[in-house]
Amino acid sequence: MNKGELVDAVAAKTNVTKKQADEVISAFLSVVTEAVANRPILNINFVG
Repeated sequence: MNKGELVDAVAAKTNVTKKQADEVISAFLSVVTEAVANRPILNINFVG
């Protein structure tokens, strides 16, 4: 799944626009990227 497909899926599941879904996903990825850069181990327990 690429980012565009993820945006489409999130928008469909949450009943928001693709633009809104893209903004949230981009923010999430930015936060995760910063977390990994500052701390090499990141636990996200709900993914799996």
